[in-house]
Amino acid sequence: NFLQNFVNQLNVNENNTKITIFQFSKEIEMYGSAMESNVTKVYENLQTMRNNYMRHITMTNHALYYAWLASQQFGRPGVRQIVLTLTDGASTKGLMLKSGRNDPLPPNSDASVNEIFSPDLLHNYGIISYSIGIGSNLNAEELNQIASDPDEDYLINIDNYDAIDDFLLKIGASVCQ
Repeated sequence: NFLQNFVNQLNVNENNTKITIFQFSKEIEMYGSAMESNVTKVYENLQTMRNNYMRHITMTNHALYYAWLASQQFGRPGVRQIVLTLTDGASTKGLMLKSGRNDPLPPNSDASVNEIFSPDLLHNYGIISYSIGIGSNLNAEELNQIASDPDEDYLINIDNYDAIDDFLLKIGASVCQ
């Protein structure tokens, strides 16, 4: 519901806002097309995600990687890229990403280095990263590392999904700037 309400605030079309929807758990699932520009398709993708809600481990490290990769492959040059990471806890395997699956590495990466700190993929490439922690068993350090600086602008902690609508206007106003 939060994401549908959030999308309602945006001008989703080919020339304005485009949306990619990922869900992460023990697997990463992308719903619909990368950088979707048809708002009806975005709503359909959100409904599909709702029907396939994953209730397993939390692979935030992979989610951040795929958000970065989508922005690099499909983002429009000169257009600000924004990632919203909603999580109900700490990443199961932390935020270090081990390479080795033949996934594309960032330019100028040392191929001999076997690990990448996944939040750096967002921060080092100018991607604005909102870190939204939901619940009471949060890992504050991870949430801070995911959020762009300053944390007070990009880190939001809420008690439960019902309270998330209170933050909808703040995030929407910032994203639409």
